[in-house]
Amino acid sequence: MPPPIAEETPAALPERNPWQADPSQLVEEAAVATELDFPAPAGETYAITEVETGEVQFTGDPISLTLKDADIKDVLKTFSALTQLNIVIDPEVNGSVTVELRDVPWDQALDLILRINGLDYLLENNVLRVSTVSKLTREKNERAAYLAQQEVAQPLKTVVKPVSYASASDVAGLLSGDSYLMSDRGSVVVDNRTNTLIIRDTIDRVEGVLRLIDTLDLPTPQVVIEGRIVETTRTFSRELGVSWGFQSINDAAHGNATGLRFPNSIETKGGVRLPASESAAGFLAMTFGDILNTFNLDFLLSAAESEGVAKIISTPRITTQNLKAASIRSGLQIPVQTIANNTVTVQYVDATLRLQVTPQITAEGTVNLKIDIKKEQPLQSGIITGGNNAPILTRSATTELLVRDGGTTVIGGIYTIDDQDQDNRVPGLWKIPVLGKLFQQNAINQRHDELLIFITPRIVKY
Repeated sequence: MPPPIAEETPAALPERNPWQADPSQLVEEAAVATELDFPAPAGETYAITEVETGEVQFTGDPISLTLKDADIKDVLKTFSALTQLNIVIDPEVNGSVTVELRDVPWDQALDLILRINGLDYLLENNVLRVSTVSKLTREKNERAAYLAQQEVAQPLKTVVKPVSYASASDVAGLLSGDSYLMSDRGSVVVDNRTNTLIIRDTIDRVEGVLRLIDTLDLPTPQVVIEGRIVETTRTFSRELGVSWGFQSINDAAHGNATGLRFPNSIETKGGVRLPASESAAGFLAMTFGDILNTFNLDFLLSAAESEGVAKIISTPRITTQNLKAASIRSGLQIPVQTIANNTVTVQYVDATLRLQVTPQITAEGTVNLKIDIKKEQPLQSGIITGGNNAPILTRSATTELLVRDGGTTVIGGIYTIDDQDQDNRVPGLWKIPVLGKLFQQNAINQRHDELLIFITPRIVKY
């Protein structure tokens, strides 16, 4: 008898990742990309935060199972032994299991085995009950119907609940809306005169509604908001210059005639009169003349310097409840006259100091503020000659920010610098060394305006 021919055992194929193509399927293998690691700035992270997911999370210890046509009841007993779970199996449970699992969380393996056999489980305290999906669904529906009938059979209770801080109408709308706080048999009536609720419902629902009202009926926190507008103006001016003039006369009356028939007399005038402001008054004046007063030289040295500091502080303050807008203002209304088609119209424009704010107290004790602060005042120095209306100087800020209780922060500021350096001089002559100073005048004007707006919220302690 010929020896049996040994069957060739096929070589084991290497385990293949289904998400990666075989090398034979690759036309050209791309080079590995260079990964650049940019460190995140200090205190600044961009990590992804998961808010909600529909994926089931399995947390059991990994196990490995190899089963072929195993009875489902024996498999469940094995799970009870491995996991130390108390398992109750309904008589309707039957079927077989064939699985090959490696390092799978035990709760995921149990879920898979139950689902392929049309089963589900119900965890009651520390006991896991396994039954068919249809039976568990039927029991849930019957339980819900029983509870609904039990609620219908309960006696009704009527209570009168006075509301102290909230509005009874607002609370009634919350209870009778689509929030399912009250049963279908329940009702609520509002007595606006006494701000009282009349609630009628089953006993267990009434107790829950009363606890809810006590939780919501709390005094609304109040906030004192103080704004501060600080205006500072610094001015400096200095002027320095020389004004001089001369006068010469040649005639027979002064004994210095020209000796000619024409011109028989000559009168000459000249000098330097550079423009200067009225504040630059002269403090040294000299006049020189000869013995016959035929030649006079006038000399005037003008100099002035001024410096000033002005500081204006405006502090509006108002108290309001949480999430309630409030405003305060003080000032006047300016009539503005307009003429169109021979019709005179007068409108009143506000020129006031105003603070408008809406606070929101956070759970951390800070205050979120929506602020509109404005200061308007008529600018008398800007009135146009021949005009009827005065311009209005406006300083305002509108913003939203977060401030700690009792803290002060700068919500805005403007710094304006106006420096002017002006030279008035006679062309050409001012370049003469030393003597050139006699043919020029210098003026320096500086004005620095600074505006800072502060805000300070304080939560009122009851």
